[in-house]
Amino acid sequence: MRLLVVNKFYHPQIGGVEQTIQRVCEGLTAMGHDVVVACSDPRPRYEEIGGVQVHRLPLSLGMEDGPNPSAWMFLHRALREGRFDLVNVHNYHSLLAAQSALLCEMRGTPCVFVPHYHGKGHTPLRQALFRVYRPWGERVLARSDLVICNSEYERSLLLSDVKGLGAKLTVIGPGIKDFPPVQVEGRGSYILFVGRLMRYKGLDHLLRAVKELSDRGRKVDLRVVGKGPDEAFLKQLAKGLGLEAQVRWLGDLDDQSLAQEYRSAGLLALLSAAEAYGLVVAEALSLGTPCLIAEKAALVEFLKEPGVIGVPNPGDHKAVADAIVRILDDEEGMRIGFSNGKVRGWTEACKEYERAFEAAIGGKGK
Repeated sequence: MRLLVVNKFYHPQIGGVEQTIQRVCEGLTAMGHDVVVACSDPRPRYEEIGGVQVHRLPLSLGMEDGPNPSAWMFLHRALREGRFDLVNVHNYHSLLAAQSALLCEMRGTPCVFVPHYHGKGHTPLRQALFRVYRPWGERVLARSDLVICNSEYERSLLLSDVKGLGAKLTVIGPGIKDFPPVQVEGRGSYILFVGRLMRYKGLDHLLRAVKELSDRGRKVDLRVVGKGPDEAFLKQLAKGLGLEAQVRWLGDLDDQSLAQEYRSAGLLALLSAAEAYGLVVAEALSLGTPCLIAEKAALVEFLKEPGVIGVPNPGDHKAVADAIVRILDDEEGMRIGFSNGKVRGWTEACKEYERAFEAAIGGKGK
C-alpha cells in the first residue's frame, strides 16, 4: 500500500496522538508499505525518520489548528498525481483534517479518519473553537470511508454526539512500545507524571495533592516528564505552593530515560479530564508501575486492570492524597498486570491497522 498520513504534528513532538501515529507509520513501513507523513511545522523541511518520509509543511496562516494552504497544495498535487492508495487523517480538533477529507472526496481516494475525539475543548478558547470546528468535524466523519477509535469510550462518545455513523466506526487501541531494558534497585517513593503540559491533564490537581501531603507532614517528590503550552503556569503554581524543592521538571525524555523513570517511580498519576485512551497508563503498567487515574473519559477502562486505583473527583485533593498514600505504602502488596486485553504490543495493533486500510481500499473499489 501507498499511504499518506496527515496530522498537524509528528515526531519528535511529544504526545499520545503523535506517538500513536509514529508507531503505526513505522510499523507499517517495516511491514513493507510505503508511508508518507504530511504535517505542519514552523520549520518546514523534508526528512526521513524510521523509514517514514516526513514532509513538514509551513504554517502558512500561523494557526496550528486552522486551515493550512501549504498542506492543501501538497495534498491536492499528490492526490491529482495518484501517488497514494489511501489517506489516513488524524485529529477531529483541527481544520487540516477537514481539508484532507474534502480533497479525498474530490479525488475519490479512500479516507480513514482517526479523530482522537474528546467531545469538547479543554479551555474556554478551545471550547469556542470546538463549536466552530464541529460542522467541519462532522463533515470529515461523513466523508470518511472508515473511522478508527482508540477506545470503546471514544466510540460510544461519537455515536452519542454524531448521528448516522453506525458500522463506519471500529476500535483499534494503541500498542505499547518495547522499552529498552533498564536496571533499577527498587521502586522509589516519588510520583511520576508523563504527558503534555496542558491544564486538562490534571497536573494542577496533582500538585495540590502533593501540597496536601506536605501539610500532613509527609513530603513526596513529583517528577514531571513532558512540555506544553501551560508549562509556565504549572511551574508558577508549584512555586506558589512552596513545592519547588519537591518537583523536578524533566522535559522530554528518550525511551531509555523514560523507561528508567517508569520503573523507578512509586506510581504514575494521570488525573486527566479527557482522554481517548490514556497511553502513558498502559506504558506504566507494562513496566510494572501502579497507576492513579481520574475516573474520567476513556481512563475508566483501565480500572479493570490490576494495579490501577481511580479517584472520582481529581479536584478533591484530600482524596487524591489518600490514594497516593495507599499506593506508596502498598501494605496489601498490590498486584500489577493486565486482565482484559486492553494492553498489547504495536505489532498486533499495526496488523489491525493494515487490515482496516486494506478493507477501506477494497470497499472504495466496489
